[in-house]
This record gives sequence, structure tokens and C-alpha cells, in this order.
Amino acid sequence: MNRHAEGEQRAAIIEDARALLDWLEANPEVPVWAFGQEILCSPDGGRAGVDRVASVMGEKPEERPNGAYRATKRFGRVAYVSYAAPQPKAVAA
Repeated sequence: MNRHAEGEQRAAIIEDARALLDWLEANPEVPVWAFGQEILCSPDGGRAGVDRVASVMGEKPEERPNGAYRATKRFGRVAYVSYAAPQPKAVAA
């Protein structure tokens, strides 16, 4: 199942993100988080999907203590994060 935007839909979302940033710049009374923002996306394929995106990013994926697997591309205080949720642990019967 592909839940990611492609083609014109992807271009429209990127254009909308630019419009949001322009609006924030034009409205300094609207707060933004001082520590930065992350755009989080879970690619199809779990960890293998994160590995594919990390390759495009030129970044190395990391496993977090909670078992999440992610690769991050930073642009100053803003980052794009490719993320795979931790796999549930098997419950003993």
C-alpha cells in the first residue's frame, strides 16, 4: 500500500509547505517551537524503506533505545525524518 504523495500531489504538498513557511515569516506573532521541527515520514517497507531513504539522504540510519529505526536529514533546526516504528515484541503464551 503506497500512502505517499507522488507526482502532482507531491508537488502540491511541497508548494503548500513553502506557503506555510512564508505565512509564518509574515506573521511573527505566531509562535514556532524554539528547538526546531521535524517532518516525519514512514516509508513503505519498514526498516528496508528507511535504509532506501537514508541512502538518498546520504545519512546513516540509527536504532533508538525504544527500538524505533530512523534516518535524519537536518537543515539547521529543521529535519526530515524517515522512521520505522519498533516491532512489537512477541508475548509468551
